Amino acid sequence: MTNGEKAQADDSFQGEGDAGRSCQASESVSGDNFLDLPATVSTQYLDWLGEAAYVAGIVAAIDDCLILLASKRTTLEEKMIASYFNNLASEYGVVLKEIHGKLAQSSAFPTESALEQLRSLNLKVYGSAADLRKALRYDFNYVEQYFEYDFVSRLTQDDGFLGEIQQIVGCLT
Repeated sequence: MTNGEKAQADDSFQGEGDAGRSCQASESVSGDNFLDLPATVSTQYLDWLGEAAYVAGIVAAIDDCLILLASKRTTLEEKMIASYFNNLASEYGVVLKEIHGKLAQSSAFPTESALEQLRSLNLKVYGSAADLRKALRYDFNYVEQYFEYDFVSRLTQDDGFLGEIQQIVGCLT
């Protein structure tokens, strides 16, 4: 993949950090906000809907990393990263299904602690995806020689994202 192709692939990637977050409860739900929502919309509904939007952005970020990984010669570590991120995206799909299922019922919101766990996990996962994306954009040789071994170790031994997301799925179901 040429640098021009990498830059083109990056155009679809959302901004860094919390820039992709939307619909937070701290925003006003009166008629003067940008969404122009009725005052009867619950802040809990908006919190979960906003987090669902952020989850969708994380899945897109993971997909962007997987596209960049697929465009190069693959090492064992990169296969492990791709497998881990595919499993994580799959679990996030279950999270989205459960959140929207609960929102459709309008009265069966998951607990506030589940929302806080999801927010915390989302920030960590987004940070890891952003780190990987940055390294892949920088140089594939750098990724193979210096980055991927530590990244795989961090994913599989330190971060525990899959365990956390499975615990959250358990809270949502």
